[in-house]
Amino acid sequence: MGYTHEWRVRFGDVDRAGIIYYPRAFEAVQHATEDLMNDAGFPFHRLIDSEGWSMPIVNAETTYLAPVEYGDVVEIELVPELTEQSVVYSATGRVDGEDAFETTVTMVAVDMETFEPRPLPDPVREALEAFAD
Repeated sequence: MGYTHEWRVRFGDVDRAGIIYYPRAFEAVQHATEDLMNDAGFPFHRLIDSEGWSMPIVNAETTYLAPVEYGDVVEIELVPELTEQSVVYSATGRVDGEDAFETTVTMVAVDMETFEPRPLPDPVREALEAFAD
């Protein structure tokens, strides 16, 4: 099923060559991840402040397939894969239906006091499973 986020590429997102500055794809995927968590009812700030745990990124990689330019509207599709303690997001950024980049981000649930891994809570797991394939 996946979750879809729209990103409009702004002037500050591009380099002198007129294509996205490479870390901007990571930022866009992070924004999509935050929006998914918000829409699922589990905003990151609430997890940290009220529930004492969070999901830091432990690995991220992107493959760039086509240029993304100033003014483009990028549709980012996120598909989560769940393990006991982590979520691996596969993200595809598309411009006009053409794949422009593929990003994989791994986030691990951790206790904020000990910073040790912990299981994903069942309500979070259930909410994210709605977006899994």
